[in-house]
Amino acid sequence: MQKSRIGIIATTIVALSAMTASAVTKWNVNSDGNWTNAANWDAGLPDATDVTSSTKPYTIRVDSTADALKFWNGNDSEVSSLDIQTNGNLSVVQDVNINEFSNATYKYAGLQLNDGSLSADNLNVAARPTSHGEGSLVMNSGSIDLSDSFNIGKSLNGWEAHGVATMFDGSFDVGNNFHVGGAVNERGTGVLNVHGGTFSATNGFVYVGGYENPASYTNRGSGTINVYGGAVNLGGNVVNISRAGSSDGTINMYGGLLTASANVQMDSDTDIGGRAEINLYGGEFLAEAGLDINHDSGIHVAGGILTWAGTDGIAEITNQVNLGRITWANGLTNMLTESWDASFTNTVTTDYGYWTNTQTSALFVDYDDVSAGDATVWAYNLTPTPGLPEDTDGPTTNKFTNNGGDQLWTTAANWDIGTAPTGLDRVEFSWDGNPSTLVVASEVEALDLLTGHNNTASVAVVSGGSLTVGNDVEIASSGSTGVGKLIVDGGDVAIGNDVYFGRWGTSRHGIGELNSGSITVDGLTHIGGGNAGATGMLTIAEGTYTGESDFFEVGRTGNGTLNMNGGLLKLETDGAAWKPLKVGTETGDGTINLNGGTIHTHKVEVEFEDTDAGTGTINLNGGLLRIEAGFAAGLRVEDDGQVVFGKGVLQWKADRIDNFTALVDGGFIDWADGQTNMLTESWDASWTNGADILYADYDDANPGYTTVWAYTPPVPTDPPVMLIAAGAGSSVDVTATNLNAGASYDLMGSDSLTATNWSSAGTCSGVVEKTWNVPASGPARFFRVEEQ
Repeated sequence: MQKSRIGIIATTIVALSAMTASAVTKWNVNSDGNWTNAANWDAGLPDATDVTSSTKPYTIRVDSTADALKFWNGNDSEVSSLDIQTNGNLSVVQDVNINEFSNATYKYAGLQLNDGSLSADNLNVAARPTSHGEGSLVMNSGSIDLSDSFNIGKSLNGWEAHGVATMFDGSFDVGNNFHVGGAVNERGTGVLNVHGGTFSATNGFVYVGGYENPASYTNRGSGTINVYGGAVNLGGNVVNISRAGSSDGTINMYGGLLTASANVQMDSDTDIGGRAEINLYGGEFLAEAGLDINHDSGIHVAGGILTWAGTDGIAEITNQVNLGRITWANGLTNMLTESWDASFTNTVTTDYGYWTNTQTSALFVDYDDVSAGDATVWAYNLTPTPGLPEDTDGPTTNKFTNNGGDQLWTTAANWDIGTAPTGLDRVEFSWDGNPSTLVVASEVEALDLLTGHNNTASVAVVSGGSLTVGNDVEIASSGSTGVGKLIVDGGDVAIGNDVYFGRWGTSRHGIGELNSGSITVDGLTHIGGGNAGATGMLTIAEGTYTGESDFFEVGRTGNGTLNMNGGLLKLETDGAAWKPLKVGTETGDGTINLNGGTIHTHKVEVEFEDTDAGTGTINLNGGLLRIEAGFAAGLRVEDDGQVVFGKGVLQWKADRIDNFTALVDGGFIDWADGQTNMLTESWDASWTNGADILYADYDDANPGYTTVWAYTPPVPTDPPVMLIAAGAGSSVDVTATNLNAGASYDLMGSDSLTATNWSSAGTCSGVVEKTWNVPASGPARFFRVEEQ
């Protein structure tokens, strides 16, 4: 039903009044941000007998001794509201709950440690029964000492809770159970990232994904531990990875050391679901007790090492390899010993369509030689990738010829001057007689990159490859009908300045394809060139495209198209540089087809201040467009600009109902073929277009955001002769041309398409004229004409 905006305000006042009456010492103002300033609290300086809370978008600084019985926080501004600094010591008798009652108003809460210390009974990061939204802990340095449990991303009452704890240095000691990720009845996700310092949970149970309760299909969610450095010590009773239900548990080793002093049980509920994984990309996983690899479990060995203490483990590891639960790829480039007990070989061939890559690696198992009395498992890369090319000739221009025949950037014979390019060199791929693809399969660099010729010049960055360009990249830079492509299939591209998909010429076309992996641009992104015939297209299927420092332009003098089928396009979101997403900036047409994935940006301008030829169109066929500018200029559409809603969703920060209504009234918004489910049953505004309805809601569908979506009602099993939607203050006419003479009809009405029962608006038969009037005060009505 349509909301009364006055009613919303009144409800909020009542709720706030109710909370003020509770016996909680609340953070009230933010004069100096210091915990120990009594004036900052509504009931004076708290002590060890006081429950304390903060729901304000401010950061509370603790830089001396502070006490509380309990502390909880939550806000809607993504502000980390508690910062324990040097000389700060916060002692909490009971619990510290980071994001507690956020299912109502608050969607975020945070805690930081910057050389301070925290002691408490339990620490919960988005891990309370009422948690809904995000909770964050960032520990740069200092210490945390918990007498009981530490929980990340664990919800009980059907809410989605997402908790992330990141540790860079210091010491973190958990006195009892440690739980990361999982929920009963709904999903909860938890992540622990350890980059340095020492994290210890060696006295209780450890749950990485799953839940303490007996196995159940209602246990869902995921838990992840990422170790990049430092030391992680887990133990006590049992280390559970994917404990129960359909929860997933994952430990990713990139560096550092993880020691499991208790038995490690992977997917112990073998008949329910959920997956347990240990991925060894680097570092070492030391299992000092048992290692039970059950059912849907896997250990993947790449650049890391598995040590199984106190056993030879040869027979069990061989069995798990034969069952397909231990896999390996790539691996180390050095052998840990020249004497081993078992080995297995694995060859993987990847056909990209334009290049085939074959990688061979071996898995080695040793007892007693690498580590006395222990089994050691590691992978060894039999086809290692070449290193970064070294400069031998100073700044040059290198032109790709593929005379070496293997298409690789790092092969010196593939370049006209006989040396592979380095970060000092300008790279060109412009010879028409070379239709092959230049492949980046390892780490390479260039100063500038220009690609394009009449037979299509493609540069592909595949898995394991990274291309760093210090200055500009021009795709389709030469040839009378030159075509250039930049393809990213699992690799990473970093561009220090601007990228052009089409720039000059009269019949050139620049193409970008991000299938997986990443592209990061420090300057401008231009899709469509400076001449009318220089067109551009970028298609994102998966992966992340980041351009947070400058404009992202779709359509300039030449036409430009962005096809977003999945993945993430992450542009500037904080407004610091004031560089919006621009669609249709000059005489060319700019088009965004958002079919899936997410576009996250601060502002969007469609045909803004562009009165010449050319159009700007955003087709929201699917996916999400999220705008972080909470003011009218966050979405500006002018001249020949259009935003067309299909099954996609717009989220615009703050209450922007009036601003969006003005865009609808100005004819800049269209909609058809929308979703078949409602995002909320309570909205603020709606408009009709035949049977299609456009809804705008503030705060219900997504707290703190205006959400806009199109809705197309499903066709009933017994379809009506007519289904008509009428907005507030409008009328609906049914004339003789709509009905068949001699038949009888039921006229049914409702203010919701999802209503179980439709009330009768009368009956008619034969030739008839019938008018329904909808009051200006609303709400909108829907009418069905059904033959009896």
